[in-house]
Amino acid sequence: MGGVNTKAAIVVAGAGRSIAPRTVSVPYEIQHAPSALVATLRRLANELGAAGGERHAVTMTAELSQLFRTKREGVRFVLDAFDAALEGEQIQVYTVSGTFMSTKEA
Repeated sequence: MGGVNTKAAIVVAGAGRSIAPRTVSVPYEIQHAPSALVATLRRLANELGAAGGERHAVTMTAELSQLFRTKREGVRFVLDAFDAALEGEQIQVYTVSGTFMSTKEA
């Protein structure tokens, strides 16, 4: 999740499953249309053909946008949008320490 471009990829791994990774990217400036973030995330998931029950990994730089007063405010806004867009899905945030954690932990 970037502040100017948002990218998504789907990777399927596992025994007996070999589907080529697919990616999509859309120009989206969070500071100009913050209310469109949830719809943008849903659109990307739909374009990739994401189905329910999948795991989602998140990285971001959008929290650094001038839209937010603090990094914490930006992180919370972006993660709340992921929770709303992918409601009920397993979302893991990749941290600067190289670990994954839930959106609530992040």
